[in-house]
Amino acid sequence: MARKAKPQVLYTVKSMAPRSDHARVYTLSKLSGDLEVLALYTITEYGNSLTCSCPARKAWCKHCDILRLYQGLNKVDTGWFYDFELKTWIEPNKNEA
Repeated sequence: MARKAKPQVLYTVKSMAPRSDHARVYTLSKLSGDLEVLALYTITEYGNSLTCSCPARKAWCKHCDILRLYQGLNKVDTGWFYDFELKTWIEPNKNEA
């Protein structure tokens, strides 16, 4: 019996305006392969500490890993998509409005 393929899930990260306490805030969007929004998470960075709004409520979650990856490669606010399962990047389509 063939295994059913998992549906593709993509992530993208955008920065928001810094807070008055100098914390940086990011929105991580979880998207279907058809680019439908599945979930939105807010990640707050204060110093080296990250806090994610996801339901996992762990000290560190995969969304924090994804944000650090985006930051390390200077891909925040660029429109690039990341497939966490396949560990691959997908360039945004520059021809779409």
